[in-house]
Amino acid sequence: MEAAQLILKLAQEAQLRLDALFSVGDPITGGPLDQAGLRDGLKIVEEYVSHGELDVAFEHLLYMVREPGLALSESERANIIRVSQFLKLPIPLG
Repeated sequence: MEAAQLILKLAQEAQLRLDALFSVGDPITGGPLDQAGLRDGLKIVEEYVSHGELDVAFEHLLYMVREPGLALSESERANIIRVSQFLKLPIPLG
């Protein structure tokens, strides 16, 4: 699977989790879900990918995961590492 496909797959999974969190109610003002680019994160990532801006798409994906503190599965962590290696970016996971 190429980097663009992995980014989109990971963004779809993150957006499903975010949507579930948003379905509980409005986020607390100033809280981790009260951030721009989370409700429409997948759309933003898709737009960057469609314009060939994979680095920016990947950074937004990471933002979607980090800001609300989403937990990642082992396969998601592995795919994030694969994308960072493909894009020649530092591995973003500690």
